[in-house]
Amino acid sequence: VDTATAGSYSVTYDVSDAAGNAATQVTRTVTVEDGQTYSGFVVNPSFEDGSPGTIAQYATLNDWKLGGDNSGDTGVSASIQTTNIHAGDGSNALEVTSVDTGGEWNIRLINTTYPFAGDGINPIEVTVEFWAKTTDVAPGSEVASGDMRLLVKDTGSSNLGDKTQRVLLTTDTWTYITKTFTFDAAADYSLSLFFEFGKLDGVTQIDGITSSVTVVDTTAPVITVTAGTDTVEQGSTWTDAGATSDGGETVTASGTVDTSVAGTYSITYTATDAAGNTGTATRTVTVVDTTAPVIT
Repeated sequence: VDTATAGSYSVTYDVSDAAGNAATQVTRTVTVEDGQTYSGFVVNPSFEDGSPGTIAQYATLNDWKLGGDNSGDTGVSASIQTTNIHAGDGSNALEVTSVDTGGEWNIRLINTTYPFAGDGINPIEVTVEFWAKTTDVAPGSEVASGDMRLLVKDTGSSNLGDKTQRVLLTTDTWTYITKTFTFDAAADYSLSLFFEFGKLDGVTQIDGITSSVTVVDTTAPVITVTAGTDTVEQGSTWTDAGATSDGGETVTASGTVDTSVAGTYSITYTATDAAGNTGTATRTVTVVDTTAPVIT
């Protein structure tokens, strides 16, 4: 997909199992629109795409929609404007004038939904960062952790729903906000970002959004126990043949074998990958006494 050139692109997915059986081919169509910019799953993250202007209730301007039941109330407005911007983040910023409606979801700015594939095995971690400033003199008066709320919604085939984080702004001062959300593993995702202002009283600017989606590695290393001689005669010597990890991680062994005493012993092998996932495997060693007494 050439995001520098507008057009329609096809991405084809193929997979085969260990026996060589091929899955049915699946194709995704990606449309790149002229002038669109992205940061992770956020479309038009710095509000530079298209011309500035007012965003009417339930209308969309440059991939940002004004929603919520109270977004058409007197004293409530939203726009992409050029006056109150964060230095270094282009010439435009989002501006929302809101009143405290009691519910943050009553006034919200919603970004265009962005679909993408998951691996169906590992969860994803979504990080959203942005600059914000408000004239609300008490932006934590309703909720101590912040009257503003950030919401990421998934409407993919697994429909994982909403993840939310409170946002505590600083009156009349640009503040850099970083929030992280985790979604369960899924075959695909359709994420959209919501800024929710329904508990704020004042004028709030948002600028310089960045987002990222990271696959969280939850797969433990697979340890293979190397074949060895694991049934030994009492009084003889046993040598550990060791074990290996599929990711090349260092494998450590714990446990002892006392060849002077007949019995069953366990050696446990452990390996931990860079993500902190730990795999284990066990070797069973049997010490036997099959030597008959010698009578003199």
